[in-house]
Amino acid sequence: MRHIILAAGMGTRLFPTTLDLPKVLLKVGGTTLLSNQVDISLRFTIITQITVVTGYLAEQINEYIAKLQSNNRVNTVYNEHFTINNPIYSLYVAMPVAYDEDFMITNGDVYYGQSLMRHFIETSETGITMAISPYRDHSGRAMTVHVSQGRMVAIYPHAPERDAYESPGIVVVKGEEARNVFYHSMARLYKRYLGQPHYWHDILNEAKLEFPIQVQMIGEEAWGEVDTESDLAQVNEARARIDAN
Repeated sequence: MRHIILAAGMGTRLFPTTLDLPKVLLKVGGTTLLSNQVDISLRFTIITQITVVTGYLAEQINEYIAKLQSNNRVNTVYNEHFTINNPIYSLYVAMPVAYDEDFMITNGDVYYGQSLMRHFIETSETGITMAISPYRDHSGRAMTVHVSQGRMVAIYPHAPERDAYESPGIVVVKGEEARNVFYHSMARLYKRYLGQPHYWHDILNEAKLEFPIQVQMIGEEAWGEVDTESDLAQVNEARARIDAN
């Protein structure tokens, strides 16, 4: 299984902090958001390769990865269209190196607990599985997920109008049929939204038309997303609790 980390974004809501530093290299405790995910994945033999999709200030991420002791299992691919804020581009450039094996996708700006990722990697069934968590974001920035009978019904980037869940940004794709459906859904959206900002989770809305999207609940205390300075402070404050999950 390959782990694809989406790390091309500019992190504009964190300016001026991220004017000269990629968001994934922000510090949480004694580590960075990127190291948190890379270090956890390297502990699992099932993860054969980690692919980090870069864009904004890519050279800093490349230098950072070059210093890792296990960098033979970590590589980067470059999204030259990172200013458009369309992570579908990032997946498009990552797919050629991931298409022939199962893969996990994570947002690079999320701090995850180790046991959370272990549980998700080891228990995800064949097919397309996404993590969900109790909805806790009141700013309207979270990816909202609606679920019925253990399957995703819809996912969209604004506050819910009814009871819903939140996406922690983890999706696992296992099996040839699931990979084919995900890839072709991604390719259609890549063409449809060429040159336009868009969110990569819409691939799941497209894929569910021909393939069920399974969901797996994770606790809200087991992860933290960083979009703003306030988020960063909260994740640093909650780091010990997250690490315990």
